[in-house]
Amino acid sequence: MRLDCERNPLTNFNFCVQEEQLLQDEIMKWTVLTDNRTNDPTLATEHGLSILLETDRHSILLDTGATDVFIQNARTLGVDLSKIDYVFISHGHSDHAGGLRHLMSVNDRAKVIVSPRALSGRFFSKRLSLHSITAEWPEIPAERLLAIDQSAEIADGLFVIANIPQVHPVPKGNRHLFMEDDLGECAHDDFRHELALYADGLLFTGCAHSGLENILSACPYPIKTVVGGFHLLDHHETEEELKDLAARLMEKYPDTTFYTSHCTGDQVFPTLHSVMADHLHAFSCGTQIEDEALKPTSQPTTPAGDNVEIRAATRAQAAEIAQLIMMAMTDDCCLHFCGVGYGLKDFQKMMTALVEREDSQYSYRNTLVAMADKKVVGIAVSYDGGQLHELRRAFIQAAKTCIGKDHSGMDDETQAGELYLDSLAVWPAYRRKGIAQRLLRCTKEKADRMGLPCVGLLVDQGNPAGEALYASVGFRYANDSHWGGHPMRHLVL
Repeated sequence: MRLDCERNPLTNFNFCVQEEQLLQDEIMKWTVLTDNRTNDPTLATEHGLSILLETDRHSILLDTGATDVFIQNARTLGVDLSKIDYVFISHGHSDHAGGLRHLMSVNDRAKVIVSPRALSGRFFSKRLSLHSITAEWPEIPAERLLAIDQSAEIADGLFVIANIPQVHPVPKGNRHLFMEDDLGECAHDDFRHELALYADGLLFTGCAHSGLENILSACPYPIKTVVGGFHLLDHHETEEELKDLAARLMEKYPDTTFYTSHCTGDQVFPTLHSVMADHLHAFSCGTQIEDEALKPTSQPTTPAGDNVEIRAATRAQAAEIAQLIMMAMTDDCCLHFCGVGYGLKDFQKMMTALVEREDSQYSYRNTLVAMADKKVVGIAVSYDGGQLHELRRAFIQAAKTCIGKDHSGMDDETQAGELYLDSLAVWPAYRRKGIAQRLLRCTKEKADRMGLPCVGLLVDQGNPAGEALYASVGFRYANDSHWGGHPMRHLVL
């Protein structure tokens, strides 16, 4: 299977800092404009969320609630919405995006940050009764639209996190939420339309439908403050599950303060608070917090590649490796391999199991990992091309069972006489640090140890940037090829 992680190697998401290189010398302020709850009788409430985040560089509206309530409350609070620079829409549900059409009448300059899947999707809830929760989108001028489908730095110090891997548990309340799939059928919402935003140490989670732990894990920057709904509804997670979650958050993020409301249940909050204590706070309409912002120093940062170790993978790293393989494939490619009624969660479960095996092309035994900050930040999966058919049996068998599709007629992508590089991937925050090049060089050393004359791979003929990366470490053109209906170039090192 051709997995080409360098389809877009020139990603903008390349900001990398180390915690010790941060200074706390600027003030940021955030104000809750609309929420389900309030302690101020002069402020209106609704089932929705909107927060104004002000830093020394930007003024960002985080979601817009369901209606124009955020505008009414902004006037009461003396907030001028005409001056905001950006509007961030965390996902396509109406309680977070419904107010955007009202904002357009009071602000003619702010750029709108949103997933294209949120704009095009149709969403439903079956909680209590079936009803639409699709936002009514206004016409957004092209010069104001920032459609984000990959993690990116969209402005100085403003980072958007997309395609959040769902490795940790997701909220049980998601079981009520559905979307219209590509066939026009009603399917469980996979939340590929959900984004998170990071600025100066603050991470905004929206509703955290992808799971709070998953969003935190997907953020590669130091997190001082987490703000948003957690989508932990009353009477869904058990008390034990909530306390276990709180304990994990305390263990992994001991220096982080969490603020929540909106879709965090009235009974859920005290359960979490019993474990997290002063690390967890509730907000409501009118809450205003000023805090020191985390800022990168003006001194050069240490290149992440200098602190990375390349080593053989272990079975315990299977889940992390599977995430990176899927990132290299892209969501659309993963879904192409799935049968009707199956989705990314099914594919991820299958891939994790294949990595855990010893007889699979994706086996941890075939994988080199790049380690940094105590986690896997890059992978190179390679195997003897002469063993393709033997190794592929595990994938074909698993695909029939786990994702409902027969791939036994798949084209060959390699042959005997080369170490085939099946997957190369580096997390976006660690790119442009030389990690991919190091993985490629280590793969060549692996080929030499195995007595294979070269490393081979396929690159799409429409991906010259990817080919340039491989050329930078010595790959050269061998011949044209085809795989999966695409014209390819066979490169060797």
